Amino acid sequence: MRILTLLFLSLQLTNISGQEIKFSGIHDTINVNLTEFLEQSNFGMITVYYDEKTMKDGHWSYYPTVKFSESITAVNVSTIPNKKNEYNYILILNPNLKLITDTIGPFYDSYVETIEIKHKKNEVHFMKIRLRNPPEQFEPKYTIIEYTKTKNKLIETKNYDIK
Repeated sequence: MRILTLLFLSLQLTNISGQEIKFSGIHDTINVNLTEFLEQSNFGMITVYYDEKTMKDGHWSYYPTVKFSESITAVNVSTIPNKKNEYNYILILNPNLKLITDTIGPFYDSYVETIEIKHKKNEVHFMKIRLRNPPEQFEPKYTIIEYTKTKNKLIETKNYDIK
């Protein structure tokens, strides 16, 4: 009975697969309501100078997102209102309520390529991100950072590099 209870609790806590999800590209569908909220709140857009799909140089600004559920979306922003400009951040928010639950970052000279979370209902308990390091830095190519929820805040618990 005790094993079944533990198994049930474990399944309740991690109701999302462990796969990493890539942030939306400039060609993906844009959530107009979310974009308007972020613009009106003065969050800065991420600027992309190379389109991987068409393999062309250019200049595109948008908010890359990952939707995990109806109530949890991760958004990559370049700046946060009333804070020093420090490259980019990840916001965890409820797009329906326009409520930001967590802010992670800043990430200097690197961009967040993929993200993985574990959540229960509307609250993220674990997050793992993969940062792509700048091209002028040959090794390591990626940095992995893991966060765990402690006292209602995501705290960095692991940080390591991979090739």
